[in-house]
Amino acid sequence: MKAAIYCRLSDEDERIVDESESIQNQKAMLLHFALEQGYDVVGIYVDENWSGADRNRPAFNQMLRAAEKREFEILLVKTQARFSRDAELTELCLHRKFPEWGIRFLSLVDHADTDNAANKKTRQINALVDEWYLEDISRNVRASLETMRQQGKNVASLALYGYLKDPQDRHHLIPDPAASQVVRAIFHMASKGMGASNIALILNTQNIPCPSQYRQFRDDKLHTMEKRMWNDVSVTNILKNPTYTGDMVQGRIRSSGYKTQKRVRVPKEEWAVVPNTHEALVEKEVFEKIQQQMAERRVQSQRPPKIRPLSGLVKCGVCGGNMIFSGNDRVCAADGYPGGIMRCSRNRSNPMECQPNKIRLYLLEEEVQKRIRGFLKHYYLPSEVPPLPRGKENETIGKKRRQLETELQRCTTLAKQLYLEKCQGRLSTEAFMQKNAELSRQQAAAQMELNQLPRDCSVRLMNNEEKQQKLLRMRVLKDSLILDRELCRSVIREIIVHPAPPTGKIEIHWKF
Repeated sequence: MKAAIYCRLSDEDERIVDESESIQNQKAMLLHFALEQGYDVVGIYVDENWSGADRNRPAFNQMLRAAEKREFEILLVKTQARFSRDAELTELCLHRKFPEWGIRFLSLVDHADTDNAANKKTRQINALVDEWYLEDISRNVRASLETMRQQGKNVASLALYGYLKDPQDRHHLIPDPAASQVVRAIFHMASKGMGASNIALILNTQNIPCPSQYRQFRDDKLHTMEKRMWNDVSVTNILKNPTYTGDMVQGRIRSSGYKTQKRVRVPKEEWAVVPNTHEALVEKEVFEKIQQQMAERRVQSQRPPKIRPLSGLVKCGVCGGNMIFSGNDRVCAADGYPGGIMRCSRNRSNPMECQPNKIRLYLLEEEVQKRIRGFLKHYYLPSEVPPLPRGKENETIGKKRRQLETELQRCTTLAKQLYLEKCQGRLSTEAFMQKNAELSRQQAAAQMELNQLPRDCSVRLMNNEEKQQKLLRMRVLKDSLILDRELCRSVIREIIVHPAPPTGKIEIHWKF
């Protein structure tokens, strides 16, 4: 028989179990058992440093896909806890999916065997105990970390950008010689009134790596990470972090539970704050000044953004990136037209990423209007729209529909009464069959006539109204200077703007 082996070990297990729980020991024990039983081992699946409550384990999910394809018949694990510490997942796999797929589950140490119906309750109890065990560990770890936070010790797995973990005390932060200078420069530019987007542009222009990129350079394990750039979010996250003032501020975000990776924000009054635990990179007075400036900008920009007809459809013809609106809708004094432009977002973030590529928005909209109108001139035929039914016809149809629905209800009530009379002996079987057949014919005729009404009238009414509305929108677009966003998104796949003077070459890809 074909068998598969699954082994798992988590960080928590490594701290509290002995060498007998190692991956190597689990493999050796399971392979020896398979050899004794004469099983053909067709797959070995290993998850190391993965919690038993995590459903995203790569080898575990690979094993489940192989089980669903019936690539093996027996799954061997050392203990049921190695398979999972999630009671719900264990119940789903062992007692629903595996029997459906024809998979036998065997654990050597605690003797779980899905072919043995007598120990099903034992398996279920063990699953609950395994989950309670994990819950207890999570509670203890949370309590330990909270104690350390209240003592001002850094408990994050990675040091905050701008700092390093002290080699003498990994819970203490010391300034990173290179990154700390970048953080100081960011706060200095912000204190002079510069916005986050402009700060990001300067950092990208100077080829300064962003926090994730900088961490990649320092850690050999992260060299496969894609290249990233500074943006307004990464700059704002630094400007809003009070840890740079020398106070240890932790617990701002926490996990919603030990069985999920979802993170939730914590109210400010619940943060763990211990003052003066490490060297500050910015003075507290400067930090508070910047927070006030950022708050004032948020108040000024609280009005909802304007949704433009071509938003999300315009691409740069050089790099393929999105082109975004820049500027405002105020009329330019030089030519009397709105001064807003569409420009390459990559060039805006970093001029080294793409060459300058921009176009006046009003010129782009005029060109799109011109081309859509060209289509409408050939395809807009109002004479093809059928006339809408008159109001009197609608009233007659509604009255007929109500009559038929009443007739159907009458037939259903009479059929129930006939059946009760037959059961009580007041109506013979022959009479019941005859009257019931007549009712069935009446009911079928009424239902057929009712079914024809929507096809003949109601649907036709709806289709005609939809056509009238679409043609009305097309007529408005044809005769006016205002683009319709709904129509643009329904007919345009993307607009590519190439840098060619004076207005740029515009290439439109249609959806038809």
